[in-house]
Amino acid sequence: MDNISKNYTSNQKHLISISVIKNRGQLPQENMIEKIKLEMAEWFDVSDWDFLDSFKINYLLPYQLSVKNPLANSDIIKQENSYNCGDYLCNRSTNSAIYSRKRVFEIINNFNKN
Repeated sequence: MDNISKNYTSNQKHLISISVIKNRGQLPQENMIEKIKLEMAEWFDVSDWDFLDSFKINYLLPYQLSVKNPLANSDIIKQENSYNCGDYLCNRSTNSAIYSRKRVFEIINNFNKN
């Protein structure tokens, strides 16, 4: 988080935000912190990490009548040289926004190869 704004932390420390989904959010806080540290230890040295705070956000994603994945080219290309991308095309999440952007890149890249 401190890469976004240096005002988020001081003293040469880094601020990390982690999202917890599914049933892990129902664990007692101490157990959840330990599970997070165990998972993050696969990538980082977490020995000096301190837990600061947590926030429970109910209903973070909007209600979805249907989830669409994967995306067909016809979902992305609506007219020549015009492409759609965004979370609204799939399952309304950051991952789907990134996925749709990747699909646009793949389509354009394939056009350039031909």
